[in-house]
Amino acid sequence: RDADHVGMIKAHNSDGSYLTIEGNTSIGNNGNGGQVMRRTRWVGYDHVRAIIRPKYQKTITYQIHQQTYGWLPFVDEGECAGYTGRSKRMDALRIDSDFYDFEYMVHQQTYGDSKYYHNGEAAGVTGQSKRVEGCIIKCYKKGTKEEVKIRYRLHLQTIGWTGWCYNGEFCGTRGKSLRAEAIEIEFV
Repeated sequence: RDADHVGMIKAHNSDGSYLTIEGNTSIGNNGNGGQVMRRTRWVGYDHVRAIIRPKYQKTITYQIHQQTYGWLPFVDEGECAGYTGRSKRMDALRIDSDFYDFEYMVHQQTYGDSKYYHNGEAAGVTGQSKRVEGCIIKCYKKGTKEEVKIRYRLHLQTIGWTGWCYNGEFCGTRGKSLRAEAIEIEFV
């Protein structure tokens, strides 16, 4: 038998044993493969085959303001924010996270490079029909200046998806009058 329990370890004892385990057990015959349980018990370290820590859910969310549609819904890490193939410009970008600090700027028609914005702030001007042409994104551990590796790319008019850009690299174009239409952001 590989495992009779899959769940979360809530605490551990000074001797290396674990206490308070929540999750699913292979004991039982429920439709999910076992019973959902909450159990407080001693489990010796030699009985624990692996401790797997899943990545945080929704570590980053972001959205864009797009021509005709306005602010689109927030998307999660790795998802596409914005519509491609509809010839609609990105006007602004907003990035948010509870676990990381983001700094980001956009290069926008007429205005050039914006100042840097932070978690939850909108970078870019809306309501003036000014396209975003590029951006720079930086990510840090919360409350520090310790860099966290991310990558991002833009979908550009006539070009399609750019190559991946990494922390602090400019992504997009300057001086070519090409609109950004969508963005993807993910951790490396």
